[in-house]
Amino acid sequence: MMRKFIASVTVLALLLNLCACTVAQPEDQGAGASQGLTWQEQYDLGVRYLSEGNYEEAIIAFTAAIEIDPKQAPAYVGRGDAYALFGETEENLAAALADYEKALELDETNAEAYLGLADVYIRQGDYEKAREILAKGVDKTGSEALQEMLDGIFVEEVDANGFNAYGATAFTQREEYIPFTELTAEVQTFIASATTAVMGNDRDTLLALSETVALDLPIQMELSSQLYTVWNQHKIGVHISEIGLDSEGAYLNYFWKIEIRPQNGMGYYADVHKSLGFDESKNTNSWYYEYSNRTSIVSCPCIDWQWNGQYSAQMLSDALQRMDYEHWNGILCKMSREEYVIGQMRESLRDGTFTVVFKALDEFPDDEHEVSEYEDQYTESYIEGEFVGTSRDIPAGGKSIGNGKIYTITEGGYGAAKAPTGRFILGDSFYW
Repeated sequence: MMRKFIASVTVLALLLNLCACTVAQPEDQGAGASQGLTWQEQYDLGVRYLSEGNYEEAIIAFTAAIEIDPKQAPAYVGRGDAYALFGETEENLAAALADYEKALELDETNAEAYLGLADVYIRQGDYEKAREILAKGVDKTGSEALQEMLDGIFVEEVDANGFNAYGATAFTQREEYIPFTELTAEVQTFIASATTAVMGNDRDTLLALSETVALDLPIQMELSSQLYTVWNQHKIGVHISEIGLDSEGAYLNYFWKIEIRPQNGMGYYADVHKSLGFDESKNTNSWYYEYSNRTSIVSCPCIDWQWNGQYSAQMLSDALQRMDYEHWNGILCKMSREEYVIGQMRESLRDGTFTVVFKALDEFPDDEHEVSEYEDQYTESYIEGEFVGTSRDIPAGGKSIGNGKIYTITEGGYGAAKAPTGRFILGDSFYW
């Protein structure tokens, strides 16, 4: 799958480059009858044979062009492509590699040479060398095609049964996994935009992207609520919790999450809830939200794809609630909430003491009620992911000690049951 993708990118880039360089097309003739042709004519002849799939004649034509002027990098790139496409033998790949290297010796800004060279290394199974060449090419040329190819190279260690080193289904073997290059353009844009927003702690963009989730992702994800992919060397998971009208038809909800993990480096997670009042007559509660927005954005280092290190979370919410008519006469209340959490993650589980700072503000824009403010700070304790206690008089969020519940990235974000042995059964959600 990956090899096929890389080869297609190389050929596409080559053809685009050759279309730009070609200035004349000679009369159709065999390479053996090309005496007296100029370098450009020999080169154009090689391009023609290459586009027709006549790789042997293309090699002859490009070789003739090189003999006329051995300092023209494009002819080496063309012959390298012809060798690479002629047949995947050791001899052909070695010849292609030599031509691409010669082209770069003559012109280190030739993006097509980097593409071809990386393709050869991929075919030879040397992915690290391919990454090295592509990274150098991006640095020298700024080519988007090289960057796209670099982003698309991802190799995962998988055992014979399709599991990773942690015993979970390997990331790229999961049913919900779709290579980034096979996603629709709209979903690719969403993944890039959402990832950038989370890394930049851009709450407004995450809320604005909720409608994109509703329009584009369900089609891509079909019947699954989960999507896994790899972008820019990050494993990414998108989960749709709820999109559309709620069961009563009172609210239009956009609830979704995105998780972003590098192999080593800073990882991120966001949980986005956007809710709009739709039909108050169908509301069965005594109160009603005109709108409600909530975002939780988490950062935590990853080691070997797993959360390990200082966890830092920021939860912000704002809502406009119509209070109940019996006690509040239906007045509007503008509600704001902030929550900040700091602790330690070990192997993707909360472990140790987490400090929570909570702030609440209620304002009444159309009434003379006093502004209500509330602040609290407390700690929660975990042992290998299991909640074991809190400094609050009442367990935070109504959690009971020893209930066997796992708490990791956000409260309730992941869950796991205990096996009869007393050990936790950890699913694919944990171990990427």
